[in-house]
Amino acid sequence: MRLGSADLELDLRSTEGGPAGALEVLARHNITIRSMDAEIDGDRARYKLQVRVQPSADIHSALAELSGIPEVERVSLTGFRDYE
Repeated sequence: MRLGSADLELDLRSTEGGPAGALEVLARHNITIRSMDAEIDGDRARYKLQVRVQPSADIHSALAELSGIPEVERVSLTGFRDYE
């Protein structure tokens, strides 16, 4: 089975609900979290996640859905790589 791994950055306008909505989106798209760091500054938060992408995942659809969440100010995926 071929998997993908990547770094995902997520900037939120509000810290009130945290990243729960974004994490639900990732789970629905078969994207699992390997690690997560948070930087919270007042009413803004930045989450840095290392994610594992299952072969069945549509990463572009997941990114589009994340971008549509009202609290999300910015989403960025970098360092995508395949491994077995």
